[in-house]
Amino acid sequence: MRGLDAWPLVARRAASRLGLGVAAVLAAVVARAQPDLKTLQAQADAGDPAALTALGVAYAAGQGVPRDYDRARRYFEQAADAKYAPALYNLGLIHEGGQGVPADPVAAFHDYLAAAQQGLAPAEFNVANLYAAGRGVAADPFEAVLWLRLAARQGLAEAQYNLALAYEQGRGITKNPEQAQAFYRAAARQGHARAGYNLALMLENGVGSAPDVAEAAQLYRAAALQGFGPAQNNYGILLARGRAGPPDLPGAFAWLSLAVENGVSPENRAVIGRRLTPDQAAQAAARLRALRAQMGVPAAPASAAFMAETAPLPAAAAAGNLQAPLVGPPPAAAADAAKLDAQLADARRTIADLQARNRDLQAQAAQPPQPPQPPAIPPIEVPPPAWEAAAAKTAAALTAQLQAARDELSRRTAELGKELARAEADRARERADQAREQGDLTGQIAALRARLAASEEAAAQSAADLFTANQELISAEQALAALRAENSRPAAAAPRIHIVQDGDSLVRISRQYYGTESRWPDIYAANREVLDGAHALKVGQRLVIP
Repeated sequence: MRGLDAWPLVARRAASRLGLGVAAVLAAVVARAQPDLKTLQAQADAGDPAALTALGVAYAAGQGVPRDYDRARRYFEQAADAKYAPALYNLGLIHEGGQGVPADPVAAFHDYLAAAQQGLAPAEFNVANLYAAGRGVAADPFEAVLWLRLAARQGLAEAQYNLALAYEQGRGITKNPEQAQAFYRAAARQGHARAGYNLALMLENGVGSAPDVAEAAQLYRAAALQGFGPAQNNYGILLARGRAGPPDLPGAFAWLSLAVENGVSPENRAVIGRRLTPDQAAQAAARLRALRAQMGVPAAPASAAFMAETAPLPAAAAAGNLQAPLVGPPPAAAADAAKLDAQLADARRTIADLQARNRDLQAQAAQPPQPPQPPAIPPIEVPPPAWEAAAAKTAAALTAQLQAARDELSRRTAELGKELARAEADRARERADQAREQGDLTGQIAALRARLAASEEAAAQSAADLFTANQELISAEQALAALRAENSRPAAAAPRIHIVQDGDSLVRISRQYYGTESRWPDIYAANREVLDGAHALKVGQRLVIP
């Protein structure tokens, strides 16, 4: 929203990698109560990479021992020699931040990459950051998105938030507001205030889904309770406009006051404050005290600007809408008051930070030092991108089609092989039959010749018998000659068979087998029994090629 209408999308801020590293460094260490430093030292001396890493963390953070980055680095290097992912990750933190050594983003990138290749989510996230920023490696937004996705699917909220930004803004990947909503939602479920705020913006404005102001209000409020100023501003505006229920000016003023304390312009609070009746101003103050108590925020003294904003309007103006002209000091005085108010808000924040740091130091002094515990990062199921599902579906369909084509080719090859084997067997049988018939005729001729010789030798044989025998001999010789002529001709080749394919025609088949299109009538004549016409070809028909 800007003013009462829009607030710009919160830009991505770089995560504090050292803080993330110290918290996450023990994520891969066995989940057990951490032993004391003496026990850790004994385990480290035995070469245990987890113990070496834990000692490195103790010296890097100054927990139970004097802070010593050089000694911490040596412990990390010993564990890294065993390819221990948390140690490699922490070496990357040291090289990137320049703790005890000159800053070396190239070395940091290689340390992070070695840990990320073992699946350490914080390392995957930092590899993505370096690719996105072009530090220690050539800038590559697409590669950054790939590593962000790996870390996001392991449930790292900061990675889910940055991946959602990439999808929303089209950085390194095609814009996809639906995927942006999915990853914002996953990070918001883990309490990531900025992710919840950005998701609320999308839902309020109907980006990536139908508008849903009710859910947007819930998300704004959740982020607002975490102290996120832009969310406090937008939730206050929804309350003032009555978009999260009946109009609630006291509640709106309370939330907008917290937003101003968190760095948001006081313009919206001033507009609401000048429309509060005295009773509503009292309610707003009470609501603000209750919210501060709920959030653990120390009470801030009322400034002159705050008091001016809650000054009641004349009845006519109070009855008007939110766009009624403001009643207040001259423009120059209002500007001075706003400037003083902003300076006072900055001072309040500085005091609150110092008070919080003082409380932390007092608490640490009152307790024995303990190694940091790894954050609980519950696994979040995030749907894969739509384009991945579509690509997988298309690949599966193409694979199925290819396998079906291969099966059909195998079937047709097997059928042709069987037909060829049957043709060869038929030719073998025909040759055997011809050889047998030739042998029979040869025997008959020999017998006839023997009879003729006997007839010639026998004087008593009649001329009629001689003539008959001679005719039989002539017939047998003619049959033998015909058989020999038949056997002298080469065996007829097996008929060629063509399987009709998609797009075939008799002209095309003629050109394929004869090199000319003019022989198509011969093909048609040889297959008249199976063809209904010269153009009635069907895929899969078997045609004899004469």
